[in-house]
Formats: sequence, structure tokens, C-alpha cells
Amino acid sequence: MVNNRRFPLPSLGQMMLLLATILTTATLVGCGDGIERVQVSGKVTYAGQPVEVGQIRFIPAPGTEMPLTIERIKNGSYETSTSGGVPVGTYQVAIRAYHPDDPVPSGPGQPARRQLLPAKYSTRSELKATLEPGEKQKELDFILTQ
Repeated sequence: MVNNRRFPLPSLGQMMLLLATILTTATLVGCGDGIERVQVSGKVTYAGQPVEVGQIRFIPAPGTEMPLTIERIKNGSYETSTSGGVPVGTYQVAIRAYHPDDPVPSGPGQPARRQLLPAKYSTRSELKATLEPGEKQKELDFILTQ
């Protein structure tokens, strides 16, 4: 016979906290999705200056059936640690740079942030990257010119 005082059942709040912790850990580690990922990091400059505030997107190229990976650029650097890395494959790389004083839109209908890069790097990017099986880490710097 089990003594309930000795082995109390967890509360609903404790169970929810445990579930949230497990899901967050699995997401950050990339655990269980079966996708091989590469930790990518690097520098991003435009016209010789670091991109202060921005975003880098690894958009799967046709034939690469993997999820989109988006990371922040801050002070000219990025790393894919919050997304768990970029899945192996070929990607179009789209980079966006924002004016640091522009507020982040708080919802639909809000004005977009000013884009500081030409379309060839952002909305119609010509940048490409390929991540090979077996790579654990890769440094990809993007030195963008006018």
C-alpha cells in the first residue's frame, strides 16, 4: 500500500512546468526530430560596417525539404544557438538590417522597420549557403557591398 503523504501526486501546475521544461529542452537541443543540424555563426557587414541590428534567414532551396531557420544579428554577429542549428542542405540566405532606433512592430498593421540593405541581400537575396552532412560547426561571414 502506498502512503499518499510519503509520495504525494504532483499538482497540475508542477506537471505543466515539467512538460514545458521537457519541450523547451527538446526544442533547443533539436532532440527527437531526426534532422542533422550544423551550428552556424559568423559576421555580417555592409559597406564596411557591422550590421548593428538585423536578422538572417536560411531559406531552404528547391529540393531541400527542411525548415526555415531565422536568427538575430546583433553588433555584426549571429549564431544559430537558439534555433538548434541549421539543417544540412542548400539554402538561400536572406539578410535584413534595421535602423537601431526603429521600434519593433508590436502587431499587425504596425509600420515595418526600415530595411537598410538592397533587395539582392534581403527580399530577393542572391546569397547561398550549403551545409554538408557531418559538419558540426561552420563559420559563414557575409561581407556585403553596395
